[in-house]
Amino acid sequence: FPEIETKNLILDNFKITDSEDIFKIRSDNRVMKYLDRDNHKTVEESVKMVKTIIQSYKDKTGINWTIREKTNQK
Repeated sequence: FPEIETKNLILDNFKITDSEDIFKIRSDNRVMKYLDRDNHKTVEESVKMVKTIIQSYKDKTGINWTIREKTNQK
């Protein structure tokens, strides 16, 4: 999985350490009103989601990217 860098961004694969940030996003009503998904209620839900994403890449059934700002890696 190649990491791609632009002037300001890094596009990369998901890592289990992304779970906390995913939880912040997936539990935020302001974000989730645009997604047809249930809000995450626990970090464990986000961990499970990230593990599923990682496994789908390994199984060659899916690919998801993280997009991070270079300045803060978030």
